[in-house]
Amino acid sequence: MSNPFLNIPHLPEFNRMDPESAREAFNSLIPETLEKIETLEESFTPTWEGLVRQLHAICRPAYDAWLFFAHLKSSIAN
Repeated sequence: MSNPFLNIPHLPEFNRMDPESAREAFNSLIPETLEKIETLEESFTPTWEGLVRQLHAICRPAYDAWLFFAHLKSSIAN
């Protein structure tokens, strides 16, 4: 079964999101994101399309996962 924090669909599977899934997702997302950023740094074009749009696409999976993790964390805390 796939990790609910990875490849988040339009309607997230909140019922499957748990601390272990979050840990596994971030243990893979963070190094992958950093590696892609380092690759981009070596060969980017200093334009919106050449840098910003690519950087956004690279960071988006980790950002999306963090949004849902933070939402769940704040729901539990309150």
